[in-house]
Amino acid sequence: MANFTELLNKGIRKYLDKYTKERPFGACENCQRYDLLICFEDPFDDNSIWKVCEFCYKELLNEEVV
Repeated sequence: MANFTELLNKGIRKYLDKYTKERPFGACENCQRYDLLICFEDPFDDNSIWKVCEFCYKELLNEEVV
């Protein structure tokens, strides 16, 4: 279970990634579906940046909190 601060930080990060950055169009690196992509930086691996669709991005964020 996540505490309030983790949930708040997740919401802030989700908003910034979705609305304030330029989003390219292409194939998702996870599901290969063509959509607007969000650059997801893995917090555990500094060199890992994935370009994923919004659906996969939500799944990655949910896995991160657990």
